[in-house]
Amino acid sequence: MKKRDLFHWAMGVMLTPWLGSCAADDVIGGAGREECDIILGQPITVTSATRATDGSTSSTPFDSGEIVWLWANKSGGSEYIKAWQLKADGNGGFSSATAGNAKYWPSDGSSLNVYALHGNFKNPSITEGTTSWSSLTSLTHTVEADQSTDENKRLSDLLYSHPSSAFAPNSGSVELTFDHLLAKITVKLNLSNSVGITASELSNATVTLTKIQPDATISNTLLTGNSGPTSTTGTRTTITSGKITSSITSGDVIGSAIVPLQNFGGGKSDASQNNVITITLSDGRSFSYKPTANVALSAGREYTYTLTILGKQITGSWSVSDFISATDSISFKDNFDYLADLKNRAYLGSSSDPHDLSCDYNGQMNTANCYVVTHPGYYKFPLVYGNAIKNGATNAIAYGGGTSSTTFVNHLGNQITDPYIYNNSNNNSGKLEANSAALVWQDAQNLISNIGLSSDNHYIQFEITKENIEQGNAVIAVKDESGTIMWSWHIWVTNKNVYETVPIKTVALSGLTSEHTYNFMPVPLGWDDDIPDQPNCPYYQWGRKDPLCPSDGTTLNKDKTLYNSSGNSFTMTRTSGGVSTGTSIQNPTTYYFYKSSPWDWNSTTYYDYWNATNGTTTSMNDNAVVKTVYDPNPVGFKMPSPDAFTGFTNDGSDQSQSSNFNVESTSFNNGWNFYTQGWETGTTDFWRANGYRGYRSGSLFWVGSYGRYWSAGPAPYPKGRYLEFHSSYVGPQYCLERTSGFSVRPVSE
Repeated sequence: MKKRDLFHWAMGVMLTPWLGSCAADDVIGGAGREECDIILGQPITVTSATRATDGSTSSTPFDSGEIVWLWANKSGGSEYIKAWQLKADGNGGFSSATAGNAKYWPSDGSSLNVYALHGNFKNPSITEGTTSWSSLTSLTHTVEADQSTDENKRLSDLLYSHPSSAFAPNSGSVELTFDHLLAKITVKLNLSNSVGITASELSNATVTLTKIQPDATISNTLLTGNSGPTSTTGTRTTITSGKITSSITSGDVIGSAIVPLQNFGGGKSDASQNNVITITLSDGRSFSYKPTANVALSAGREYTYTLTILGKQITGSWSVSDFISATDSISFKDNFDYLADLKNRAYLGSSSDPHDLSCDYNGQMNTANCYVVTHPGYYKFPLVYGNAIKNGATNAIAYGGGTSSTTFVNHLGNQITDPYIYNNSNNNSGKLEANSAALVWQDAQNLISNIGLSSDNHYIQFEITKENIEQGNAVIAVKDESGTIMWSWHIWVTNKNVYETVPIKTVALSGLTSEHTYNFMPVPLGWDDDIPDQPNCPYYQWGRKDPLCPSDGTTLNKDKTLYNSSGNSFTMTRTSGGVSTGTSIQNPTTYYFYKSSPWDWNSTTYYDYWNATNGTTTSMNDNAVVKTVYDPNPVGFKMPSPDAFTGFTNDGSDQSQSSNFNVESTSFNNGWNFYTQGWETGTTDFWRANGYRGYRSGSLFWVGSYGRYWSAGPAPYPKGRYLEFHSSYVGPQYCLERTSGFSVRPVSE
C-alpha cells in the first residue's frame, strides 16, 4: 500500500541504540537482570511525521500531546515491550508519556520487531505495560461524532506501522512509517456557481454526513506490513464534518471527516441506509445532497465531494485520490448539470437499479404527484398517494388521516387510510393490488419508454433515453386487474432548476396579518420552452391533481399534440362535470367542464382539496397552506395562498389602471414583468400570459393575451381564487369557476 496522508504523513520514529553495555544503574527492575529494555541514548525523535493541514498542501508535525502506542517482540518471537505509550512534544519529537518509563535494548543483542498504533481505542482499553500485542485480536477504534474540531479529527484517525524487517541494536536508527487504515470524506463548495446562497449566509453553517458506522475493529493477526483490513461496526450515526467559522471562497473545504471503511452514497439495497451530505445554516435552513453512486471506501483514500447549491437542491460531483496525491481519473457528475444539454447529461440509474425519484430532495423518501426529471436514465417511484410520505415518514395530514374527513378519497371513492396504494382496502374486504403500469399521455413523442411495475409491484419504473429526451410532460398511471386507473403521476422533463426560486413579497391587506414573502418556482408547472417563441405548460382545474393538455404555445389557441404509448396522437376528452372525485381520478385525461347544478367538475362541495387545514374558508386570506394528496406540484412545492399575488398592484387589490400595476414597463408583451419586493422595488419576474381553458367547454382562449394562475384558496362555491392579468388589467384577488383550466406556479413548502 502506498504511504498516504490523511492527517499524518510518513511518521518515522527513531530508536537510537545505547552505545556500550548496560551499567547497573541503567537497569530497570533491579540488579541481576540478564537483559536491558530499550535504552534511550537520545530522546526518540520523529523525523518526518507530519499532518496535512485540512484543505491545503502545507503540513505540520504531530501536535503536542498526541499519543502513539508501541509494542516490540524479540526476533525469536517472545514479547519484549507491552504497550509503551509515547507522547508527541509538538516539535517533531516523542518521549515516554509516563515520566521515568525508559526502555532499553535487549542485552543479549536480539533484534526487535516493532509495532505501533495511533487511534481512539475504547474497547478494550489499552493499559500501559500490561496489554500485549498478541492480545489485540479485536481492538475497536471509534471515530468522533463531531469532527468539526482539529482535536476530534486527530482522535478519529487510525494509523498503523510495522516495518517488514527486524532491527538490531547496532543497526542505527529505526524508522516507523505509518499508513492509514480508514478513509477520509472531504466536502468542498462551488460557491461561484451556486444560486440562492451567499458567502455571508454560510457563516456558522454546519456540514454533516448521515448514517455513518463509527467503529473500526482491527486484529493483530490480520495486520501485515503497514496495512491490514478492518471490520466496520456500530450504530449508524450522523458525523459533523465541519462548522464554517470564517469567510469562505469558492472551492474551499467546508468539512472533512475520518470514517471507517463502508459503502458511502446512494443506491444501496437497503435505501434507508443511503448517506446524505447536509449543509445547515444558522437560521435553520438546510441543503441536502444524496450521492447517487454507492462507493466502497478504501483505506488511505480521500473521497472529495464538490457541491453546488441551486435553490433547495444541491448538485455535486465526486473524485477519489490518495492523500495529498494527484486525483485519479474517475471523477464524474452524478446529479444535475444545468449547463449541459439534456442529451449530454449523465445517465442516471440502470435497468437493474433504477434511480429513485422519491429520494432526490433530501435523501429521504418524499413523494408527490409530480416528479421532475432532468437527465436521461432509468427511474422509479413508489405507489404512494401524492405527498403521503414526507421526510421518510407517513404524512397523514395530507389525506385527512386520523380525522373524519371524507375529502381525500381514492379511485373507488373510499377514504385513503394509508400512504401506499396497495395497503388500502378494495371493495371486497381485501387490499388493492397493482396489476400494470402504463403511459396515459405524453406531449413529446417517444419521450418515455419501458414503463412497468417492479418485481414486487410496489414501484413504477420507466426509461428516458438519451436519443429521445427533450423538455416535455407525461402522465403515467397504475391500473388494477380490470384496467381501471387507480392513481396517476405527472412526469415533467425539464432542463430548468426548479429549486432556484424567486422571492415575491405581498401586500398586507386589510384584515390580514402582515406582508409575506413567497418563494415561487421560477417557471409554471410543466413549463416547456424548447421552442422559445412557443412556450407552453399544462392547465389544471381547481382541486384536481392531474395536468391537462397544454396549448401549442401559439396565439392560435390550438391544443398541443398528445401521444399514447404506441406513438399515435389522441385528443383529450371533454365532457360535462358533476362527477365524483373517484371518477376524476380514474379519468386523468378528461376535462370536466361546467354543468349547471352543481356547476362544478365535482358532484360534492369541498374546500380543502389543495389545503388540508382550510376548512370551509372562502374569503381572501393569507392562511398557511398544508399540501394535500391532490396537490399537483413536485416535492418541496405547494399551491400558493390566496394573498400570494397581491404584490402585483399598488395596494394588492384588483386594478384596471396601468399606473397601478406593479410592473417594470406598461408595455404588455405576452405577459408582465412584475416587481418582486414591493412597489417598484427589487428585481422583476416575468409572468407569461399562457391563456386558459374555458369553464363552460374546456376550449382554449387568449393564449399570449391572458394570464390566469390558481391559488390554493376556494372562493364562494363554485369558484376558486386566482391571479388574472392582461394588457389592461391585473387582478390579484380574482375568482372564477373551478372547472376553468389555469396555469399553476407553485411556492416552496
